[in-house]
Amino acid sequence: ANLCSVQNDTSRRLLGVKLIEAFIVGRKAYVIECTSERIQHNMELAVVPESFCHLLQSAIRDQSSAVRTCAVASFGSLLVTDWVVLLSHGSFIGSASSLDWTRIDSILSMCTLNGERSGNVRAAACKAVGGICTVC
Repeated sequence: ANLCSVQNDTSRRLLGVKLIEAFIVGRKAYVIECTSERIQHNMELAVVPESFCHLLQSAIRDQSSAVRTCAVASFGSLLVTDWVVLLSHGSFIGSASSLDWTRIDSILSMCTLNGERSGNVRAAACKAVGGICTVC
C-alpha cells in the first residue's frame, strides 16, 4: 500500500526523474571533459540505458508536465553509446532493419501541439531532439 502512495505522489516522481536527469547530465559533462583532456574513459558508462531508460520512457507518459519535461530533457543528454544500445534490438547493430525508433518517435511527437499540450514539455522535447541529432 505504501508503494502505491509513492507512485501516486507527483513530487516524489519528479524528484526521482530530476535525480536521473542530474546523473545523466553530470555524466555527459564528465565524458566531454575526459575526451577534451584525451583521457580514456571507461565504456561501462553505457550501462545507463539498461538502468534508467525504461523509467524515463514511463516518465514521458506521466500526468505531470514537470515530470515529462525532465524525462525528455534526460533523453536529450544521453551519449552516443547510450543510443547505440537503445536503437539496437540486439541483433546486428549496424543493420538498419534492427533499429528501434520507438523512443525517438515518442519524443518527436511531443514537439507538436497535437502531441503535447504543455509548452514547457514541447520546448524540452525539441531541445532533446537537437541533442539526439548532435550525438548521433
